[in-house]
Amino acid sequence: MSEITLLTGPFLSGKTSFCLEFSLELKDRGKDVRGIISLTEFEGGRKARIWARDLKSGERKLFARKEGEGLAIPQLSPWVFDRKAISWINSRLEEAIPCDVLIVDELGPLEFQFHDGFQAAFKAIGSQSFKLALVVVRPELLNLALKCWTQASILKIEEVHRWGLEILQTL
Repeated sequence: MSEITLLTGPFLSGKTSFCLEFSLELKDRGKDVRGIISLTEFEGGRKARIWARDLKSGERKLFARKEGEGLAIPQLSPWVFDRKAISWINSRLEEAIPCDVLIVDELGPLEFQFHDGFQAAFKAIGSQSFKLALVVVRPELLNLALKCWTQASILKIEEVHRWGLEILQTL
C-alpha cells in the first residue's frame, strides 16, 4: 500500500532540511530513496537561487534565479526558471519510480497554478510505485494538492520528529 504525505509549513521552517535529513536516514537503513530536493542559495539574507538535487545521484542543477534569461512568469516575478534544468528535473522524477520512498521538494504555484515546472511529479506520485511519497507543499496550496491526492495525509513541519520516528519503524 502506497502512502502520500504532504509536508507543509511556513517559509524557512525547515521543510527542506527535514527532507534531506530524512532521506539520509532512510538510505543509511538501506532504503531506495529517490526524488528531488530544492536547495536555496541566499545572498545578503535573501533567496537568490534555487538548486535541484537528485536524491539518487546527488547531481545538482540550478533551476531558478532572481535575474537573467529564462522562463519568466510575470506572476512569479522576480523568479526566472531555466527550461533545460526543469526538463532535467522532470527526467529524474520520471526515472525515480519504482522506489521505496519518493521525495518531491517542492510543488508550488509553478506546478499547481501554471501547470509548469515539476510536472513529472504528478505522474510519479499518481503511479503509487513507492511505499511512501513525501511531497512538500506550501500551506496556501494544500487544497489544490488534496484535490490531486484525496488520500494524502498532511504533516505540519512542527510534527515531523514524532512522525519521522513512527514512519521509520514501518518502512
